[in-house]
Amino acid sequence: MSATDGLLANNQRYAEAFPGPVPGLPSLGVAVVACMDARMDVYALLGLTPGQAHVMRNARRRGDRRHAPVADHQPA
Repeated sequence: MSATDGLLANNQRYAEAFPGPVPGLPSLGVAVVACMDARMDVYALLGLTPGQAHVMRNARRRGDRRHAPVADHQPA
């Protein structure tokens, strides 16, 4: 089984067990911009569960602040 096949199988199991819809807007009213380093589990690191925050992963060179994103979320 390839890595892609394994990921697709994991997604299928997740979809089958998914408990139901979560709100479209994050319940905490925040967006988190984090490094895209694969070693970081942003949800575990911040104690988040699905539906609490928008999580965006950012790829940029260390020290390069010219392209740093800014997140501002105002719930409707």
